[in-house]
Amino acid sequence: MATNVEQLSRRIEEVVQEHLVACRREAEAAVVRAFGSGSRKSSSAGRSMHSSKSENRRSSSELATLCERLYESVVARPGETMAVLALAMNSSARELQFPMRQLRQTKQVRSAGQRSFMRYFPMAVAKAA
Repeated sequence: MATNVEQLSRRIEEVVQEHLVACRREAEAAVVRAFGSGSRKSSSAGRSMHSSKSENRRSSSELATLCERLYESVVARPGETMAVLALAMNSSARELQFPMRQLRQTKQVRSAGQRSFMRYFPMAVAKAA
């Protein structure tokens, strides 16, 4: 019976070691996925965060088009939240934050409410005589 207990003890140790090795492999793979494989070019490693953000910026013509579409959406749906407007434009609310800020600064749109309850209304535009 002592040999059975010893064999069982050894087998438990083997299983525990196999489990630890498998966990270590999974953790290393997760780190590689999270931080990349390390095969990046050295020039990209020296970039600042600001330069990588500027690569993702929209051009002024794209931004103007988006502002126009957003304004038209607000005119068509006065008093709606950003979530509803974003859904109508097949966009995300995050993508529309900056264009909406520009519309508010140019007094084309006004807002009422706070945070997720904020609603947007078109401003009355004076017609040329």
